Formats: sequence, structure tokens, C-alpha cells
Amino acid sequence: MFMLWRGTRAAEPVLLPEVDIVVMGKLEKQDWFSIYWKGEKIGYSSKAIQKIGEKLMITDVSYMRLPIGGIVQEIYAQAITTVDSTFAIRTFSFDLQSGDYNATAEGNIDNGVITVFLTTPESADTMTFHIDKQIYSASMLPEMFISASKAGREFSGFPTFDPFTVSAIMYNVNSIRKRKKNFGGKDMEVWVLNVS
Repeated sequence: MFMLWRGTRAAEPVLLPEVDIVVMGKLEKQDWFSIYWKGEKIGYSSKAIQKIGEKLMITDVSYMRLPIGGIVQEIYAQAITTVDSTFAIRTFSFDLQSGDYNATAEGNIDNGVITVFLTTPESADTMTFHIDKQIYSASMLPEMFISASKAGREFSGFPTFDPFTVSAIMYNVNSIRKRKKNFGGKDMEVWVLNVS
């Protein structure tokens, strides 16, 4: 049901600003996920991949309502990383918020050196670390696994780095099984992986 009043008229047209696709990047892919804990949905996560020049920019966003100590805490996390053609991280920016707490870690990787700028409500620090291998974003695991599979290479794991705990992590990846499944009328391969 619509009601028209005397003096009702169409809205004035609004000109939208032009967007430079080279600066913004072309959206290559976007995925959304639900987060469950003990069988109950507690949040969501999304991953968007944009192509900017020769690099990819990955934006991961997570929101959770997690029960901690009998109180439900809202946790918001965002990670923006740029990666090269091998999916190795070149720059990163992580933001973690919960209540009044906010921590950010930003940095870059150049010639085997990670420079991290860590900011919390209490302090701001700059740290550098030497690495002997490329590091990768954990959210890029599906793309890296499929890329290795298509090239006929074995994919057993990859190193990553947690700027908040300032520690290197090696994920081991094992393929448990592969099967075909029909999605929307298309047969697709589904891999079940064990990540530890």
C-alpha cells in the first residue's frame, strides 16, 4: 500500500562519484562463511580477493559473539594483505577489536625481513624479524592447495606468521579424501583437508 501526499515528488537524481577501478581493484572472488562453536552459530567471516595491478589484495573480515568467562564478548577482526603471484605475503594490516580493546599490526616483508608496527591501547612498538622462507595468509589455503593440485605438485603445508604473538607457525596439510559433488547443475571436485 502506498500513500501519496500533496506535494509528493520524485527525489532529485544523485550523481555518484566516479570510481577508478585501477585504484580500487577488480573483485576476483568473495566468499562468506558461518562460524560455529559447540554446534551454535557465533558469527561470520568473509574473504574478498581483489586484483590490483600485478598483486592480489585479500580482505578477511570476521565477527563473533564468543562466550568468555560467562560473558558474551563481541570480537571483530579484519586482515588486509597483498600477495604476489605465488600467494606470498608482501604487506599486511591486522585489526582486532573487542569492547574497549583495539590492537593493530601492520607491516611489510622485504628481502627476508618482516617489519611489524604493533599498536595497542598501552603501547606502540616496531619490530623486525628475519625469515628464511616466504610466509602465506592462512585464508589463502584453498587457493594454494588447488593451484598446487592443478600443477601436479605435492602440497603438504605452508609457513605463516602471527604478528600478535610474534611467532612463526607451520601448518601441515593432508588431503583426507576427494570426491565429486553437484552444485547448481555443475559437477565440482570437493577436497576434505586436515590442517594441523
